[in-house]
Amino acid sequence: GALLTATSCALAKIEEVRDKYEWPRLADAAQWVTAAEPALGWSDGTFLEVMQTNAIESAERALADDTTLVEALKERAGTSASGWTGTSTELLVWLDSRPERDARWPNRANTLSGKLNRIAPDLRKVGINVERFEQGSDSITFIRLTRVPRSIARTARTAREGDDQ
Repeated sequence: GALLTATSCALAKIEEVRDKYEWPRLADAAQWVTAAEPALGWSDGTFLEVMQTNAIESAERALADDTTLVEALKERAGTSASGWTGTSTELLVWLDSRPERDARWPNRANTLSGKLNRIAPDLRKVGINVERFEQGSDSITFIRLTRVPRSIARTARTAREGDDQ
């Protein structure tokens, strides 16, 4: 009975929640569970908050061996909207000048570039966006590091707080 009640609630509220939040991966499943929250006894946005928290914790575990590198990248990204832009060689030179340099950090620009490619999804979850683009006639690849908000959980909380007013 509880499963049918939750399904009925989700069917009734699915259109209402579709535009209310910023959706993560598996958006369809997240929308269905979010629409069913009242029937499950959860407050609005609870499922998205838990999902976002789990994604952040998973990313932090994946980056656990690179915590000093991640902290250095956060510093390099700064707090301005424009962040930092440069080549992987320039980033490597900056990293090499760091007093907390870890022996496990990449020693070559192409190795650093490959590492950034691999960890970029996890970096985004912990607040660092890695963007690549080519510029100039030589097609030099640039990297832009910017800080990003943890938007899904914040969006869910903001929507719930707006409902209370």
